[in-house]
Amino acid sequence: MGKGNQEFEIQLNGQKLVQSENFRYLGGIISTHEGSEADVKERIDAARGIFQMLHKIWKSKEIHKFTKHRVYEVLVLSVILYNTETWTLKESSKRRLRVFEMACLRTVEGVTKWDKIRNTEIRSRLGCAYDIIHRIQQRRLRYFGHISRMANYRYPKIAMEGYVHGQRSKGRPKQRWIDGLKEDCALLNLTIQDAGSTAQDRRTRRGLVKELPLRATASPGH
Repeated sequence: MGKGNQEFEIQLNGQKLVQSENFRYLGGIISTHEGSEADVKERIDAARGIFQMLHKIWKSKEIHKFTKHRVYEVLVLSVILYNTETWTLKESSKRRLRVFEMACLRTVEGVTKWDKIRNTEIRSRLGCAYDIIHRIQQRRLRYFGHISRMANYRYPKIAMEGYVHGQRSKGRPKQRWIDGLKEDCALLNLTIQDAGSTAQDRRTRRGLVKELPLRATASPGH
């Protein structure tokens, strides 16, 4: 569906294309109204299912917690991080992702939220320096660098640098992917133009991504 549920007459080889509010593309969900929210929910559900299937590993006394953490990163975190470089995240989605991640890490560490151990302490015990939002920011910056190096005729480059004519709706506008990227660049004291220039040198770009400052977790009391 189009903006305001507007319907379009689009034909391909004489056949009318069916419009949909949601559809799947390359494993991700594209939604007219929910933005990245639908994809975030599905990714969390998929990762939760895998995490629960591995409950014997998390409960095992014979497996070291660092091995458990590695299993979590390879089999669970990799599922939830798929396609995240294309997400535009609301604060509510960031909280949902952090809550899920910390629930997993507490299980891996063998504690519960009732033990009232700070998130930073649990991360320190597991040697986990970056939270899930920080990882998404890193992936977004790497993806931006990849697109910046593309030829100007490539569709991702056109989509990122192109201009859509018209006016945005009144009220608070929805955050765009480029808005999140600008926030990432601001953390590195760069403009998006500077970041685009830096992206041409892969070695320099990798160094900047690693320097992305760590943000505090969403729950300051924990």
